Amino acid sequence: MNYQVLARKWRPKKFSDIVGQNHVIKAITHSFALNKIHQAYILTGTRGVGKTTIARLFAKGLNCEQGLTYNMCGQCSNCQDIELGCFIDLIEIDAASRTKVEDTREFLNNVQYTPSRGRFKVYLIDEVHMLSRHSFNALLKTLEEPPTHVKFILITTEYQKLPATILSRCLQFCLKPLSISHIITQLTHILNKENIKIESSALETLAHASRGSMRDALSLVEQAIVLGNNEITNNTIDNMFGILNIEHPLSLIENLINGSMHDVMLQIENYEVLGIDWDNLLSEMLTILQKIAIDQFLLNSIKKENNNTITQYINQRIHKLSNHITPENIQLYYQIFLLGRRELPYAPNHRMGIEMIMLRAFAFRPDENITNKKYNNNISSNFIHSNNNPIPNTNNKQPTTTDGTQTKNDNQDKNLLHTENQNEVKDILCLNLKKSNDNNTNNTESKLPQPTSNINNIDTTSKILEARSKLLQYKENNKSNIIEKTSNLTLQSQKTIKGILERFSNINMNIIKNNSNNINKINKDLSDSLESNKSDSHNKDCSKNHPNMSNFIKEILQQAMRNDLWTSQIYQLELPKTAKKLVMNSWQEKISSNEICLHVRSNYQHLNSIKLHNTIQESLSNNIGIPITLHIKKDDNYEIKTPMEHIYILYKEKISKIKQEFSNDPYIKMIKTFFDAKIDENEIKII
Repeated sequence: MNYQVLARKWRPKKFSDIVGQNHVIKAITHSFALNKIHQAYILTGTRGVGKTTIARLFAKGLNCEQGLTYNMCGQCSNCQDIELGCFIDLIEIDAASRTKVEDTREFLNNVQYTPSRGRFKVYLIDEVHMLSRHSFNALLKTLEEPPTHVKFILITTEYQKLPATILSRCLQFCLKPLSISHIITQLTHILNKENIKIESSALETLAHASRGSMRDALSLVEQAIVLGNNEITNNTIDNMFGILNIEHPLSLIENLINGSMHDVMLQIENYEVLGIDWDNLLSEMLTILQKIAIDQFLLNSIKKENNNTITQYINQRIHKLSNHITPENIQLYYQIFLLGRRELPYAPNHRMGIEMIMLRAFAFRPDENITNKKYNNNISSNFIHSNNNPIPNTNNKQPTTTDGTQTKNDNQDKNLLHTENQNEVKDILCLNLKKSNDNNTNNTESKLPQPTSNINNIDTTSKILEARSKLLQYKENNKSNIIEKTSNLTLQSQKTIKGILERFSNINMNIIKNNSNNINKINKDLSDSLESNKSDSHNKDCSKNHPNMSNFIKEILQQAMRNDLWTSQIYQLELPKTAKKLVMNSWQEKISSNEICLHVRSNYQHLNSIKLHNTIQESLSNNIGIPITLHIKKDDNYEIKTPMEHIYILYKEKISKIKQEFSNDPYIKMIKTFFDAKIDENEIKII
C-alpha cells in the first residue's frame, strides 16, 4: 500500500478549499466571472502558503471541459490529469535547476504552438527569481506579448529579486503567512478526518512552530503522529521540539520577580538534564512577558482568550503576574531576554548563557521596597527619588503611569502623602536656590556687605563708604558679566516657575474635605512631616536655610483649594500620578447629575488612555457617591482656568507681592540711596 503524505493528500481541490488567502481567491474568481484573464501572474509568499496549489487550480479553471470557470468540476479528464501532474498543456518549469538562457529559449520556442488538449497552454515557472539575467531578458518579449492561447504563472518566494521589467508585465498577488487560528482550524479538520487524537495546547504549539506555513504544519503533524503512535499529546510535542511545558518558563519568571534566584538556578539545572532547546526557552519567556504587558494595557484581555488554546490555570497565573509587576520592569526584562537570545550563541555553552541572562535580569531588578511603594501604594516617584538622590533632576522628569492597590489605613496615608508633598516642593525650590548660589559664587569675586543696625556709628559709615567705592569700581569693570548674569537669572527664574508648577501637578494628595478644619489639619501634618524628615541631609539643609518655604507652599495650596471647587475635589480623589497630572490640567463641566465632561488642554491630551479614563471615572464615582459617566475631550479655551492655571496665577501674584514689599522696605531704600544701587528682582528668592 502506497502511503500519501498529508500535505499532498489534503491539497485543496477547489478555490473554496484554500485557507487564509481570501484576497487572492477573490481576485481570481472575479477574473473568471468577468472573463478578464490576464496574460501573466506572479504569486509571491513564503513557503507552504498555497502558491503552487493556486497556480494548478488556475490551470484547471482555464482548461476544465465544462468551460472557463473558477468552480471547476474536478471530474473531467483535464482536471484529473492536472491533479495527477500529467496534463500536456500545463508545463511546470523548475527555474532553480534550469537557470541557463538556453533552457529558457528551449521552452519559449514551443510557445507559438497551440494547445494539444486544453483551451490554454499554461507555463508554471517555479522559483522564477533563480533565473539568470540573460534568461529574464529572453523572457521579456514573450511575456509582454504572448500568443492568446498562452498564460504565464510565475512563482517565487523572493519577488524583490525579480527585475522591474518583469514585475511591470504581470499581475502580482502576495500570499500572506497563515494566521495561527487558520492553521489550528485546518489541522483540527484534517485530524478529525484522519481519526487522530490531539490535545488543544499541543495543536497550538504545532501551529506556532509552523510559522505561517500550512505545509510545514502538516509535516510536523505527521512527525508527531509517528512519535506519539497515532495520538498527539503535550509530552509528545515537548519531546519532539525539545521544549518544556509553558508552566516551566512561567515559573522561571515568577521566581525572578520574587527574587528567588536559588530556585531559578535549580530549575535551569533540571532543564539541562531534560535536554531542552535553550533558545526556545527564551522565546517562551518572551511570549509570556508579552502576554503580561498586553494584559496590563488592554485591561485583562488575557481572560478573554479561548480556553481551548491555553489552560485557565496558566491564564490566572499570568494575570496575577500582571498585577504584581510594573510596566517598566516588563520592558526591562523583555529587553534583557531579547538581547540575551541574540548573544546566546557566543556563550561558552548555552546553560551558562541562560544563567548569566537570568543573573543580569536579577542584577538590574529594581529595589523591591521602592517598586512596591511606587506600584502598589501609588507613592509619587519624585518622593522615591528624593530619598535616594540628594538633588532631583526636575527638567528631565518623565510621567510614569502606575496603577497599584490603594492602602486601607487613612491615617497612615495622610502622614505619608503630606511628607511627600512637602519634600517634593522643597526639593525643587532648594535645587534652584542652590544653583543660584553656585552661579553667584562663580560670577562674583566680592559679595555685597550686609547693612548693620547701628548706621549712625562712624566706623560703620566709613566701612559702608569704602564698600560703596569698591562696588562702583566693580560695576564699571564687570558690566558685561552683570548683563550676562541677569539674562541667566531670568532664564533660571522661568525654569523655577515651570519646575514648581510641574511639581504641583505631581502632588499625590489623598481625601481632604473642603473645610477650614481640614486645612488647619493639613498645616499641622505638613509641619509634622518637616520634622519627621529632618534626618534626610538634603531636607535638613533646606529646612535650616529656608524656613519660610513651607509656609509659602501651604498658602498657595490652601488658597487654590478655597478659590476653586474642582481643585479641592481633585485633592479628594485617589488617583495615580499620571491621572492626577491629566485632571490638574483640565476643567470640569457637569452635564447632568451623573454625567461629567473634563476639558483637557491639548498639551496633555496624550496622557489620556482607556485605562486612565476608567480610573478617573471610578474615583469620581466614589467621591460623588453615585455612578457617573465621564467624557474627556480636548479644549484650549483659556477663558475657563484649570487647577494648574489657578496655581500659576496665585504663584505669580505671591511673587509679585513679595517683590513689591521688598522694594518698599525702608532699609532697602536706604541701601539703594547709599550705594546708588538698583534692585535685581530676579535675585529675590524665598527663603
